[in-house]
Amino acid sequence: MKKQKQNSPAQDVKRENIISGIFVSLNILFGTLSLIIVVLMVGKLMTEDISINQIWLYGATIAACLTLKALFYGLSIWKVHDSAYKALVKIRVKMINHLKKLPVSFFQKRKTGDLANIINHDVEQVELYLAHGLPEIMSATFMPVIILITVLIIDWRLGLALASTVPVTLLLQKILNRLWSGWTKQYSASTKKMSEDLIEYIATIPVIKAFSDEEQKTQKVLDGMQDYISWVKKIMLSISGPMSIIAMTLEAGLVIMVIIGSTLLSENQIDIQSFVLAIVLGGIFTASFAKLETLHHYRIVYQQATSGINSVMDCPPAPEKKDDFVPTAGDIVMKDVDFSYNNEKKTLSNINLTFKENTVNAIVGSSGSGKSTIANLIMGFWPVNNGAISINGKNIADISSESLSKLVSIVQQEVFMFNLSVEENIRIGKQDAAKEEII
Repeated sequence: MKKQKQNSPAQDVKRENIISGIFVSLNILFGTLSLIIVVLMVGKLMTEDISINQIWLYGATIAACLTLKALFYGLSIWKVHDSAYKALVKIRVKMINHLKKLPVSFFQKRKTGDLANIINHDVEQVELYLAHGLPEIMSATFMPVIILITVLIIDWRLGLALASTVPVTLLLQKILNRLWSGWTKQYSASTKKMSEDLIEYIATIPVIKAFSDEEQKTQKVLDGMQDYISWVKKIMLSISGPMSIIAMTLEAGLVIMVIIGSTLLSENQIDIQSFVLAIVLGGIFTASFAKLETLHHYRIVYQQATSGINSVMDCPPAPEKKDDFVPTAGDIVMKDVDFSYNNEKKTLSNINLTFKENTVNAIVGSSGSGKSTIANLIMGFWPVNNGAISINGKNIADISSESLSKLVSIVQQEVFMFNLSVEENIRIGKQDAAKEEII
């Protein structure tokens, strides 16, 4: 069956992110403008006499720029958090509604710890990216662009000198991204395994304690934690080392700009104000560009998180069957039934069984012989590969899940109780049940 492709969580808040991006750009623009005015004012003070009124005018303009910078920064943070938490709620609601539609076979294939890790950890990673990573990335992207344009306006030669090492930096980034991507996958896998092991460990502590010193589960959980810690260390090393190389490459562009700028200044082709302003902006340019590289891991973690979410959301729901069938009890017949969980090794082969109405039947066999599988097939949890199962002559493949649930119920070996009273747990099966029925 063809999988249904899900939209990326970020696409659900695309319009809001554009608005936030505008706020971030204005925040950077006014911050840069205030810096330019400061340098111009200092230059004026050094080269000519200016009046007190002019100083106050410069100061008022700088204050206005800084006020607008703070305003747009606050608006960008508010907007991006608002859209991120809306996306968080939307993703979880979608996942819960989708999980309700999936066949029971899905939950028998996937571990509880795996699903809990996706709904909790992976969805939180999406929020972390949308609310924190994405604004930082937008800021670190817009800042170098605005500053480079400003330096090019000051003097195109200084601008080209500052950007001269950017192509080398981008090439290094492309090479390093492949390394980071592979290591981040391993890190995500170790995080997932540790989470699954911990959830399973906590759920089975009474059983583990019963085995006392002979149990080995605790050590396996501890080994999983050690594996997680080792991958965290590798991730940190994979980021810190290459970042030093990238920072050196960017700083080389600043050095080239200083050399060219000094030459131009000595030949009176630029003034001291332009030179000082270009150096200040160049320092901010290299710092912003270097920060952008460190934020790349946000995107990798986000991609890993959405991959986990889509591994659930891309699973096709159980087909909805509409029938006019009035459920009536009768003989349960399994005829020539073949079944396999993985389409390779058959769990059941050519099974023919009849369970007469109003009789008690027992299936006896060794562990793994297929007893639970037969019960699950009768419940309709899995479709048979070949043959048919019928109740009162009606093939269960043609019966809707609602109609089948009125004919067949199951009591598992391991019973889950919700954190409610016994009465409330029983009433889940029939909300309008009378007290006498519950008793």
